[in-house]
Amino acid sequence: MSGRTAGLALVAFLAAAPAAQTVRAPEGESAGAKAVWRQQADDDRRAIANAEKALAEAEARSAQLLQDRDPLSGLLDPNRLQALEAQRAQARADAAAARQSLAEARQALADLEEEARRKSVPPGWLRER
Repeated sequence: MSGRTAGLALVAFLAAAPAAQTVRAPEGESAGAKAVWRQQADDDRRAIANAEKALAEAEARSAQLLQDRDPLSGLLDPNRLQALEAQRAQARADAAAARQSLAEARQALADLEEEARRKSVPPGWLRER
């Protein structure tokens, strides 16, 4: 084959070959997307930490009120026991709300991880630093 014939054959071969498909990056894999995914994961983890702290404080307050057995505290208050029971009920309600908040924060992180998995986001983007 002459040089010209070989060149034409190569051109004909390349023209007949299917166009090369570009490899498409997973959805969300742009320059700023990594920062967005990482920030959302960090925010969700921070929400979990705050909810855990609030739950610990509410449970400590509830335990403190349950152990309030000082007969002299509020001695002059005729409604001392009723007031104490109202405070205990409020502490139990606060603890229940904190438990619910913690469950919601954990679910938000799980939902984010599932969404990232479905969109083929690299797992390293969501890991804690």
